[in-house]
Amino acid sequence: MYTAEHVTTTLTQRGLRLTPVRRALIDIFCTASLPLTVQELLDVLAARVRQVNKTTVYREVEFLISQGFVQEFQLGASCRYEVIGHHHHLLCERCQTVQCVEFPEVETVLESSLGQVADRFNFQANGHILTITGRCISCSSKT
Repeated sequence: MYTAEHVTTTLTQRGLRLTPVRRALIDIFCTASLPLTVQELLDVLAARVRQVNKTTVYREVEFLISQGFVQEFQLGASCRYEVIGHHHHLLCERCQTVQCVEFPEVETVLESSLGQVADRFNFQANGHILTITGRCISCSSKT
C-alpha cells in the first residue's frame, strides 16, 4: 500500500502538479479502509475541501490510475477505487457492504495457484483482484 507522502513525492519528482483536490484525493485513498465509489469520494471531499464537481473527481481518479497509484474495479453493483495494494474483498450480495481482508497464511497457496492458471494459459499475470461474494452476518440472519 502506498502512503500519501510517497504518492505526492513521486508525482512531484515526475514534474506533475498537486492541486488541492488531487492532494485531498491522495490522502483519502491512502487512509481509506475500503474501496470507494465516486459518490463516496465526493462526500468526503465536500467535508474536507469544498464542493467538487463530479467530472473533476473522475478526471483526478483517472489521473491517479494512469500514474499507477489507484486501481478501479467493479464490486457488486458499483465501480469502486482504491490504492493499489495486495488484499481481497468480501462482498455482501444483499446490502452491497464491502469488507477488505488480508490473509497472509493463505497468500502463498493462492499465489501459487494463480501462477499455475497463468502458466496453463501462457498468460503473464501482473496482479489479481479476488472478491468473495455471499452474505454478511447481518443479512444472513434476515430472511
